[in-house]
Amino acid sequence: MTRAPDAPAGGRAPAGAASRFVGAGSLPDTRGHHLLVAALSIDTLGVGLFLPLAFYFFTVTTDLPVSGVGLTISAATLGALALSPLGGLLTDRLGAKRTVVLSNLLSATGYACYPVADSYLGIFGCVLLVMAADRLYFAGWPTLITSVSKPGQLDSWFALIQAVSAGSLGTGALISTIFLADQGTDALRVIVLVNAGTCVVAGALIAACRVQPAAKAPADASAARPTRRQAFADPAFRRLLLSQLLIAAAWTVPAAFLPLYLTKVLHLGQWYATLVFAVNYLLLFVAQLWVTHRVRRARRTRVVLAGAGLLLTSLALTSSAAGFTSWPAAALVFAGVAVYSFGEMLVSPSSYALVAALAPDELRGFYMSLFQMTGAVAFGIGPGVAGLLFDFAPMSVPVAVACCVTAGAFLLYLGEGRFPASAQRRREVEEIVTEPLVSAP
Repeated sequence: MTRAPDAPAGGRAPAGAASRFVGAGSLPDTRGHHLLVAALSIDTLGVGLFLPLAFYFFTVTTDLPVSGVGLTISAATLGALALSPLGGLLTDRLGAKRTVVLSNLLSATGYACYPVADSYLGIFGCVLLVMAADRLYFAGWPTLITSVSKPGQLDSWFALIQAVSAGSLGTGALISTIFLADQGTDALRVIVLVNAGTCVVAGALIAACRVQPAAKAPADASAARPTRRQAFADPAFRRLLLSQLLIAAAWTVPAAFLPLYLTKVLHLGQWYATLVFAVNYLLLFVAQLWVTHRVRRARRTRVVLAGAGLLLTSLALTSSAAGFTSWPAAALVFAGVAVYSFGEMLVSPSSYALVAALAPDELRGFYMSLFQMTGAVAFGIGPGVAGLLFDFAPMSVPVAVACCVTAGAFLLYLGEGRFPASAQRRREVEEIVTEPLVSAP
């Protein structure tokens, strides 16, 4: 995880540089929430081991065709979409912490069944359970982070979580790369079981940690209680959902397209599939906080649009690799992955912060669950569509994704005026935290 400066041996850390770093929006105040961040690190370490191989796994461990595997995964993912609103309701009623713990246990169960799935029905059942867990997880986690965030630190918190997740995911992907290079295909089953184990450990840590919500402004007793209908009536939120539904097509490229592209089109080793993930995560870990700090004065919608432009550039670079062989092709893919990473750094934290800023406190879980459906739809449709397009013409996949990202960015640009100023700007630009960040034990 990203650490604050070490405290002097005799006591507290100085309030100077560290405090200015927090106040500038680069690093949020994580006091009292370190165990929460540690749980996320362990969980995403396991995910990093297996995520680059999630679609590739069943194409290797079974004799089923790529298109059939892709359609089965898509069907299971789309089947879990119905649980997205339920995840929001559980988060708002049971609490974000309990929802996240439950999602970890369900996910561990699903991954543990992956090695024995050798039919379409078995694949469908395993993926459905994992995707259902994800719907709970991604409704609970952003809500949990929003509840502990101090006023004005939403972007910084989401950037920190992105960076910590990327560091763990990258480490996992790197370990997976080394393991696959030495052991080959048989190691895939070991990797997925390790992933299941990290889900259990992370769930136990979250259950044990004490979540201390940040102080919020008192609610106006005379104000009408918000209803779920409000989410659908909010023009800014509707515009954001639709644009993100299209831009989210880009998130499916690393898992649904790159492994097949690298091995079947560029004829590179299977370990390249995990190596490009490791590069992506390493860049996110190293640069996410810095990038979020650099764009702190920009409107959040403009940050998302800039990120979409980088995603399109990355698709062009990656596609151009098809005209080369060996190392030149690999170099172009890695250049595309690097640009993709910076696009992700711009789009993801700002999008989450926009949702959190638009949502009433009482409905934040519901808003987050609806927002997460945009990615769920993309991941649900992505493998099936990518499999069909890849079997037809491999290079049609990045073309289709580029069309979706362009349309999503255009819709967001046209609807910028619908977003209130309070959701567009970050208040921490004008805030300075003067308390020390770290205390000696």
